[in-house]
Amino acid sequence: DSRSEPPKRIRGVISVTSKASGYVPAEGFEEDIEIPAGFLNTALHGDTVEVNLRPRVRGMRASGEVFSVVSRAKETFIGVVEKRTEECRVMADDRRMYADIIIPKQAAKDLKSQEKVLVHLEKWDNPQKNPEGRIIKILGQSGDTEVEMAAITLAQGFEMEFPAEVIAAARQLQTARKGKEAAEIENRRDFRDSLTFT
Repeated sequence: DSRSEPPKRIRGVISVTSKASGYVPAEGFEEDIEIPAGFLNTALHGDTVEVNLRPRVRGMRASGEVFSVVSRAKETFIGVVEKRTEECRVMADDRRMYADIIIPKQAAKDLKSQEKVLVHLEKWDNPQKNPEGRIIKILGQSGDTEVEMAAITLAQGFEMEFPAEVIAAARQLQTARKGKEAAEIENRRDFRDSLTFT
């Protein structure tokens, strides 16, 4: 009896739209498998997921629901703080992040509404609840040009500061260069004050 067979399960990387529906490409399917809104089971854009296929309706695209999130593609998000009397949440700038991230009361006491922050997704295992997060960095007031530029940089995965070992290496190089530079100038023609195009 086909009704007693376990659902067919596939694994793939999910693409999530701003309307909180997903699509998973799979071998043997002409079109990506559609995951309707409400069946993502906490999966986010780029996550590797396992999907249970639903019985297929003739003429319709294959659909399914996320059974489990195998691995997260992204765990940090840029967003804007919204504080209410009883709770604090971060609304992600990335529209594909379809759930607000809740910040625990104790961690939220120094945050202000409309601050732009970098938040780490700490826990999200229940699709009926919002994810919990931890503030990594407060960037400043949303809408400020420098804050928005920093937000774009961080959202693309770039760091705003160099690691301490890189700074130390650069200082060492600068110190070593000063000594060599004086000796090298004597062996060369000095064009440092000449306007030069290369």
